[in-house]
Amino acid sequence: MLIALLLPAVQAAREAARRMQCQNHLKQIGLSFHNMHDAVGYFPSCAVQKGISDDFWRPMGIFGKGGDNGYGARGSWNATGRIAWTVPLLPFIEQTARYEPIVQAAHMLDNQNPPHSAAPVFPYSTGETYTLNGVSQRNPYAGNINIFLCPSEQVKNPVNGSIGILSYRINVGDEAYNNLDSYFHRSAEPVLHRGIGTRGDSMTMEMGSIVDGTSNTMLVAECGIAPGAPANTSDIRQGIARTSADVYRCSLALIEECRALKAGSELRSPYNTSRKGIRWADAYAVYTAFHAILPPNAPSCAPNDNNEHGLFTASSYHSGGVGVAMADGSVRFVTDSINATRSDYQTLLSNDVHAHNNPGHSYFGVWGALGTRNGKETVTF
Repeated sequence: MLIALLLPAVQAAREAARRMQCQNHLKQIGLSFHNMHDAVGYFPSCAVQKGISDDFWRPMGIFGKGGDNGYGARGSWNATGRIAWTVPLLPFIEQTARYEPIVQAAHMLDNQNPPHSAAPVFPYSTGETYTLNGVSQRNPYAGNINIFLCPSEQVKNPVNGSIGILSYRINVGDEAYNNLDSYFHRSAEPVLHRGIGTRGDSMTMEMGSIVDGTSNTMLVAECGIAPGAPANTSDIRQGIARTSADVYRCSLALIEECRALKAGSELRSPYNTSRKGIRWADAYAVYTAFHAILPPNAPSCAPNDNNEHGLFTASSYHSGGVGVAMADGSVRFVTDSINATRSDYQTLLSNDVHAHNNPGHSYFGVWGALGTRNGKETVTF
C-alpha cells in the first residue's frame, strides 16, 4: 500500500525533472538561434539555407530564383534545399563534427550536371555510413543529437534507418499553405512567410523582420515523434489523422474537421517514411516544422496518404501543454487551453474563408498570433 501511495509521487517527480530538462533543451536551441544571428546576421531558414559565406556555405545558399521551382542555376531541392534549420545551428551547439561533412557534401554539388549527381549524403540517407572517394565515412545524419530530443518523448531511437529523430520543430506560421509553397516559391501563388521558418532563397529572417516583437513570436515548439513503419498509432501526439480533402490551401472548414478528429492514424504506404519527426535535418514540414493553427495537442492532419502536405500541430507528453522557445530566447509553457480562434472566427468559418493569404491578424487567436512575426498583434498570455 505504501508503494502504491508513493508511486504517483515518484512518477510526478520524474516527469517534473524531464520537463525541466526539456525546457533547458529549448533554451539552448533558442540561444543557438541568437548565436547564429550574432555571427551571420540572420536566423536559420526552414529550407534552402542562406549561407555563412559565399565560399563556405554557398551550395546551401541562394541558388537564384530562376524558374518556378526556385532551384535556380545551381543546387537541388533534395540535396541542399531540403536541408533543414537544424543543420546551420550545429556549430552553435557543439556539433561541428556533423556540420563539416554536410557542408563538404554540399560543396560537391557545384558545377555538376545534373547538380545532385555527386552528393554523397542527403538529409534522408538512412545508412550508418556513406562512401566518398572510395572511403567509408560516418553518415552525419545518423544517430540522435541529445539536445534535439525531449526526455519525455515516447519514441527514443531512430525509426527510419539510422537517421536521428527530432522533438522540436520550427514555427512556419499560421498558414498550412506555408509548408510547401514557401519551399517551391511559385510566383503565381504568393507566400507571406508569417512564421520564423522561411525558404532561405526567398527571404532572410533577420531580427528586424520580427515586427510583432521577439517576445511575442515563437521560434520552435515541441512535437511528438511517430513510431516506426509499419506500425500505426492512435495517439494524436504522434500520428497524422486523415482528412476528407487536401489540408494544403485549406479552408477553415477543413481545419475544423481536423480539430474534431480524436485519434491519429499514422499514414502508411506509399508514404511510409513520411512520419512526424523521424528525420532531424529534412526540411519537409512533417519532419521539422509545425503550424500555429490548431492549439497544442490537437490533431495533425493530412489528406489520403500524402502527409508531406499536411497541417502539423505542436504536441508533447508533458501534462497540459507544450514547451516553446520564443524569439527573444525565453522559454514558455503554453497550455492546451490557449485561445486558438479569433473573435470573428465563426463568421469567417461561415463565409468559407481559406487559411492562407491573410496579411493581418491571425485567424487562430492568441496561438496563431504567437506564430506570426508580422500579424500586427499584441499578445498577452
